[in-house]
Amino acid sequence: MKKILIITLCGVLLLLTACGRTETENVESITGSSSSESEQISNENLQKVSFEEIPENYRQEAKNAGTMETISYQTDDGVKEAYVYLPYGYDESDVETRYEIVYLMHGGGGDIATYFGTPDSPTYLKYAVDHLIEDGRIEPVIVVLPTFYPKGDSDSSVANAASRVADFLWALLQHGMYFMSS
Repeated sequence: MKKILIITLCGVLLLLTACGRTETENVESITGSSSSESEQISNENLQKVSFEEIPENYRQEAKNAGTMETISYQTDDGVKEAYVYLPYGYDESDVETRYEIVYLMHGGGGDIATYFGTPDSPTYLKYAVDHLIEDGRIEPVIVVLPTFYPKGDSDSSVANAASRVADFLWALLQHGMYFMSS
């Protein structure tokens, strides 16, 4: 518990530190450039980021909704599952169309349903991605939602996650990404 509190406090301090910077300081931290170079980069190449409220209809199913599938793959740690979001209009037989693939990993204590829900019960984040694609705000994309827990491991404690995450990247690179990209 003490460890979780310390990690949480560190995260809050990091956030507050980043929010307290000026635009030029943020540019310098991103580009590694001096002040005069930062102003030139800022004025010529960087666009200001603006945020807008998520439209209410983005929390509901889109007219042209993508699908979610469950895949399983074998690793040295056992069989693992992942959800794969496929955009509306995705056609497995279409070998010409290429999609970017986003690997969206949950944190300790989460699982493959943390962000997009399940195929039968999606979350508003899945709906939002559907709407972003439908509205032309992003290109159609495939989202892979893997886990570091083997199938049947119901211990979602942070301690179990810590022991599983050490081997996760290797397992994903060796077994999952190839399988998911083919």
